[in-house]
Amino acid sequence: MTLIVLLYAAAGYHGVMFEGWYGTPYVPFMCVVLFTGVRGFFPRPTDTGAQALLIILGGIVILGQIAQLQLSASPGGHRFAPIFSDWREDRFAAACQILNNRLSDTSVIAATDIGTIGTYCRGRVLDTAGLVTPGLGHYYPVPRNVMAPGAIYAFPAKLIDDKKPDYIIAARENFEGTLFSDPYFLAHYTLFAQVSDVRNPDTDVLIYMRR
Repeated sequence: MTLIVLLYAAAGYHGVMFEGWYGTPYVPFMCVVLFTGVRGFFPRPTDTGAQALLIILGGIVILGQIAQLQLSASPGGHRFAPIFSDWREDRFAAACQILNNRLSDTSVIAATDIGTIGTYCRGRVLDTAGLVTPGLGHYYPVPRNVMAPGAIYAFPAKLIDDKKPDYIIAARENFEGTLFSDPYFLAHYTLFAQVSDVRNPDTDVLIYMRR
């Protein structure tokens, strides 16, 4: 467990971005370590204090997991989708539905949310975050001062200039600060469509098409 924590820290130090949910697969192991540590403070496993503390901690963990669920169905019907990512997956899926008639198996789509895009869109996905597309590390890091306020990611303009994808699908904030001020992008790409939601007007998903 200590090694995993150190690896995460080292990766973050070298500019690899981690979202809060990236550590989810390790939650069960962390719970085992937590409960084992608690048991270590008590000389007898049957000690009432140990059992009570384990029950309380177990209840907190279970309630914490339940709190991650969306108990009312989302617009996309994903009742158990995390609240924070519900809008994103629904809109990326809708963007693919808009675009699919224009796509072929060889179309290249640049995106960061590759799970939804890869599931619903035809064509090939260029993972600009570099998780499944190798050889993109030298385009990073993107300076924080050029990103939109509150954003954790922005497309490196040079990456788009070099790779020349046919389409780019992303949240508006991922374009701001880099592509929206890049002469090559402005000259070679045009807005094809956008997916909006009146409930969250700041979270538009944009589809840009190469001219």
